[in-house]
Amino acid sequence: MKVQRAAGFFEKFYDPEYQASKDIKVTEDTQEGEFKLYMGGIPNSMNEEEVRKLCESFGMLKYFNLGKDHATGQTKGFCFFEYQDSRAFEKALKGLNGLEIGDRKLRVQKATAQEPRVKNKDREPSNATGSFLGSFPNILDEYVQAMITIPISAFTPSSVIQLLNLVSVQDLMDEQVYTEVLKDVTDECSKYGLVDKVEIPRPDDRGFCCPAVGKVFVKYHYLTEAKIARYKLNGRSYRKRTVIASFYSEERFLAKDYLLKG
Repeated sequence: MKVQRAAGFFEKFYDPEYQASKDIKVTEDTQEGEFKLYMGGIPNSMNEEEVRKLCESFGMLKYFNLGKDHATGQTKGFCFFEYQDSRAFEKALKGLNGLEIGDRKLRVQKATAQEPRVKNKDREPSNATGSFLGSFPNILDEYVQAMITIPISAFTPSSVIQLLNLVSVQDLMDEQVYTEVLKDVTDECSKYGLVDKVEIPRPDDRGFCCPAVGKVFVKYHYLTEAKIARYKLNGRSYRKRTVIASFYSEERFLAKDYLLKG
């Protein structure tokens, strides 16, 4: 088997052929715009601040509207948003569409003014997780919750950044590929500042994978450099995977705790 180095590390990945589907209804206070986006599949457990910060990870927002139940104040699982810089449109579209948060998968597309086609309209989750899986007791386990939630601390600036969707378990099982990925990440991240350490959790000798396997952690010497790197790397691509960059608690990183719990 021949393993080759990946070409074009973190090159921007755009899809000009992308065609937005026509099944989304725009609310009364939301008008269709050339660069306005719709995002559905948002877990009910996420509050407005968390959703807004998730969107802001790709740029400054010009418009943001989270659908809410007027009676309970709970999110309806969708929002509309637009960036001040239109260049963030494609970046957010690629970075957020299909992103898994817990057992939900985000669906992001250009906002359109068509009527929605709703399936299983009468079947609604009756729990705070926004999912039918919430009916099962195992989902309430603290360890499981830590794996399926995105805590607010992921959006709090830190000298440590976390890169998701950059490597697969198969990549990490191969020593040569792992070495190349480690070098690629170190070289690329060093462009934005002094890197203290790069940590890539791997499966053990038996092939067992802890929940941190698949994540890449980069600790910068200075906070400002980490903020620049997170902004620059978020939404870029590596080996045809769109990379998601977020902050990670420095305290937990130094304690080798690679599973955020809140």
